[in-house]
Amino acid sequence: MTLEKTLKNGIKGMLPSRMVNYSRDLIDLSRIYPSYIWGKGKAPFPKSVTIDITFRCTCRCVMCALYGEHRDGWSNQEKDKELSTDEWLRVIDDLHAYGLQSICFTGGEPFLRKDLLTIIEYAKRKGLSVNVLTAGALLNREICSHLVEIGLDDLSVSIDGPINIHNAIRRSKVFEAAIEGIRHIQRKKELCGSQVPNITIANTIQKMNQEHLHELVPLAHELGVYLSYSPLFFTNNCSKKREQELDNACTAAKDENQGVLDSHRCVDVNILLKELNQVKTEAEALGQPVYVPFTRKSDIYLRYYDFNHSVLKKCFLPWYASRIDPFGNVYPCSVNVKCGNVRQAPFHKIWNNAKYQKFRNSLKKIGLFPGCAKCCVLSPEHKMWDILPCIGN
Repeated sequence: MTLEKTLKNGIKGMLPSRMVNYSRDLIDLSRIYPSYIWGKGKAPFPKSVTIDITFRCTCRCVMCALYGEHRDGWSNQEKDKELSTDEWLRVIDDLHAYGLQSICFTGGEPFLRKDLLTIIEYAKRKGLSVNVLTAGALLNREICSHLVEIGLDDLSVSIDGPINIHNAIRRSKVFEAAIEGIRHIQRKKELCGSQVPNITIANTIQKMNQEHLHELVPLAHELGVYLSYSPLFFTNNCSKKREQELDNACTAAKDENQGVLDSHRCVDVNILLKELNQVKTEAEALGQPVYVPFTRKSDIYLRYYDFNHSVLKKCFLPWYASRIDPFGNVYPCSVNVKCGNVRQAPFHKIWNNAKYQKFRNSLKKIGLFPGCAKCCVLSPEHKMWDILPCIGN
């Protein structure tokens, strides 16, 4: 570990998590804000990119944009159209050459790619920080050992609640495998004297698990991992329709649908607030690190019942991050605007092309697209986004 990374970790350990996030956000904003104001849609090369390395999955989560109960049919993703190993390595070469610092691999289920460990190891050799988001069903002993050995930085494992709740939401019996995978990694880390990967249990709050959130606190404590709760990401037909009427209407239809059913979205505000208070009480008693997104009843209501309400009124994400799907399409974020494909042009040429500039200019003018109101990126940790003025062309 470099001296710089050691100092960063030391400072991070001394400060409250929200203070760390605010500080990181200020650093990011100082880099991109001049471009936001005067760049006319251009931006400095991103620090991070999210790669949806496959849309295939081991689960059929009820709220999933690809496989949820609100879908007319499950996502039909063709494996043979995904980028090959060599294509992904060339993408990483391009990203690294222009200054990228971190990659997040997600899906679908990333570990369905048999070459994922090879791709991660290649990125690590380039000096990149790597994070993987997984349902954990494929975290066998061999994979877990390799993740520790190649120095994966962060691993986020989705756990929706205790075993019966989790498996019901996932519509797949994956709880035991995910928990055992976490244990494999922790044992291997101890054996190797390694501090990484840092592991987070990630929970998405919805109606099906609203009374069981506190049950994850002792589990996370036993496993020695961080615990983070996040609100559900959803949209509705009205917001989609208004988005399509905007100047920057969708140029590529993703095979995603965030129209989560009311039966999963409509939490009981009183029950949820009581549950989250219990989470905080139990976490404090155990000394368990935890992130809880809500502290007030009104915040819960606005999040889950007011489709137009957003925590923030502006978004800066497309100025310092990007997303690539399994087939090489480049998107600024979760919005369905395709800006290019890495099979046709390298990412560094797509990043500031005419489509990307148009998207950023439209977003800057509007503030937020209607379908973005419930995006998980829009959190209180980015409150500086609303404070900084939007001026310039």
